[in-house]
Amino acid sequence: MPKERKPGWDYYYSEALKLEFAIHKDSGWVYFPDGVKYSPEEINVLSNEGGVIELSVHNVKKIFNGEIVKNEYGNTNGGNTHKAGGDIQDIKNDELEIY
Repeated sequence: MPKERKPGWDYYYSEALKLEFAIHKDSGWVYFPDGVKYSPEEINVLSNEGGVIELSVHNVKKIFNGEIVKNEYGNTNGGNTHKAGGDIQDIKNDELEIY
């Protein structure tokens, strides 16, 4: 029996995550069946970073119930900054901050 499709939602499949996901047509929120959801603002940040949600980012977001945000620290070494547990450490340019 096929899964129920609710009106007002578009459904897609992520090859990178091996999961189906739904996008709410009016709000732009993205929901995954594992409980992870992405706001329109998070999708905008991801779009500016290549548009693909990496499995590692998705899993960290799931574990910590985090939020993907734009880097606003302005550190001078060219890297982004990741804040976790009050500590700040440098990470690669292609990684995103998760709170």
